[in-house]
Amino acid sequence: MTPQEPATHPTGKALLFLAFCLLLMLSAGCASVRSGPFEQFAKSTQALQSGVDQALQVGPEDAESRFLTEATQDPSQATDLRLLVDPSNPFTYKTDNTPMFLTAKRFHTGVVDATGVLADYGKALLQLASPDLLSPQQFDQLASDINSSAISAVTAISGSDGSGAARSVGLISTAATAIFKQYLESKRKKALVRGLRENQPTVEAYARHLVEATKIAADLAWTEYDAKAQDQLNKIVEAGAGSSQVTSALQQLIKLDEEHIAQLEVLKSLRDSFSAIPASHNGLIEAAKNPKSGLEAISLIIDRAQSLEKLYDRSVRENQATVAQQLAQQAQVRASLADSRASTAESKAALAQQQAELLRGEANLSPDDSQKQAAAEAAEKTAQQLADAARQLRQTATEAKQSAEAAQQVADRLSKQAKDDSQ
Repeated sequence: MTPQEPATHPTGKALLFLAFCLLLMLSAGCASVRSGPFEQFAKSTQALQSGVDQALQVGPEDAESRFLTEATQDPSQATDLRLLVDPSNPFTYKTDNTPMFLTAKRFHTGVVDATGVLADYGKALLQLASPDLLSPQQFDQLASDINSSAISAVTAISGSDGSGAARSVGLISTAATAIFKQYLESKRKKALVRGLRENQPTVEAYARHLVEATKIAADLAWTEYDAKAQDQLNKIVEAGAGSSQVTSALQQLIKLDEEHIAQLEVLKSLRDSFSAIPASHNGLIEAAKNPKSGLEAISLIIDRAQSLEKLYDRSVRENQATVAQQLAQQAQVRASLADSRASTAESKAALAQQQAELLRGEANLSPDDSQKQAAAEAAEKTAQQLADAARQLRQTATEAKQSAEAAQQVADRLSKQAKDDSQ
């Protein structure tokens, strides 16, 4: 009897081993994505949006009011308010010589919108970290919306008509969008990392455009400052030494300096914030590959956002100190006026008392003279009334002085806090 050949079918243990190997191979390509770094990036971009919006409230006094004042004196400037419409794009506007307040409003709106688009990008990436929440078709529409908003924001910042360079500034490239859609279909982490890496140059280009916008804004700020400062210097020269107009012009020049320095601080902080975006995005790529790396780079945006918020907080405190000092000065004026009224009333009361005493002396010498007695009584009554009125005015003056001193203490405290913040 011929012995049977040993069975060639895999045993149960071999099947288990093969299944385990296959599982390892699949898991290597479909490793789960940790959402932590994406959450941190999303929070960073949202913090930047909030910080930018607050920081842009810091700056010179209302440029619109200043334009109205100047245009009232020089009506020819009114032509600068006429908006010119591009027939090929009726949703935009421009002017021959755009007033500064319109440029500032457009820049503010554009930068806030631009950082809002960045925040939307951060939210989109967070959704990618949980691929079951998003379909390829949904992401395609999301990317299209983000890029459309990015173009609108860049157009607002640059003042262009939405064509040319502005139209090319999106936030998610076509190639990256295709890779992200592949990732949503395959659920492979490597595809997500590849999509992020593919989009890095687009993020860098977007950030460069924002940085360039802050430089343009700084140039415009310098142009406006230089014109205003030269105007005050001309007034000083024309007024001559010792004139009260010199003091007024110097005060205006100091105010212009302080406002311009504050504006430059904001623009510099904005530039630093936008410059940190590429490194933060690159940190996200590293963290997506290895959750233990890249986290510090992602935090760069949060650090910049906190700097912007500090600028805003300092501006608020400085404004509070300025208002408090103005209130203290007003209180001092009221106290001075009250003291002057009280002193005048006391002088009148003293004179009335002297007159009453003279008349009483004459009346005492002629006790039977009814007219002199009546005159003395009337004078004494008037003196008493004036004395009572003087005491009331003195009490009012004392209270006004106390209020002025208290207001000055508040102003001094707020001023010290503002100075400490600036150091």
